[in-house]
This record gives sequence, C-alpha cells and structure tokens, in this order.
Amino acid sequence: MNAAGLETTSAALAPDCVLTGAGDVADPDFVEDLVAQASSRFGVVDGLVNTVSITRPAMIDKMTLLQWDQVIRPH
Repeated sequence: MNAAGLETTSAALAPDCVLTGAGDVADPDFVEDLVAQASSRFGVVDGLVNTVSITRPAMIDKMTLLQWDQVIRPH
C-alpha cells in the first residue's frame, strides 16, 4: 500500500474534500475507523469510492500462493 502516494494525490486534488485510507477493506476495524474519520471530517457522507488494484508480474499459473492471495484478497 502506498499511503504516502495517496496523501500526495489528495493534497494536489482537493485536500478539504478528500479523505484517503490505505488498508484492508475486509478488516472491520479499519473500515469503522475510516467511516468515523469521514463522518467527523465531513458530517454527512454522500458517497464513497473504494478502489483496489493489485497486480503481480507473473501469469496466473506462475504465481506463488502468496502472490495469488495478494491479488485476489482485496477484491
């Protein structure tokens, strides 16, 4: 995860209108914390964007189990 990259992009776009978080959306604690941050910062949350994209430089039949998990788990 590239939290620093997210912060840089957020600051360049609209720092007062964007909240970023780098974490596992399958982790309820991470999600609850991010929602609490959004609610505290913006009040009513009208919309959310969850974007995940992970690739590895290997064909599916050449991936290790760890690489496969890293690609599939976030989705």
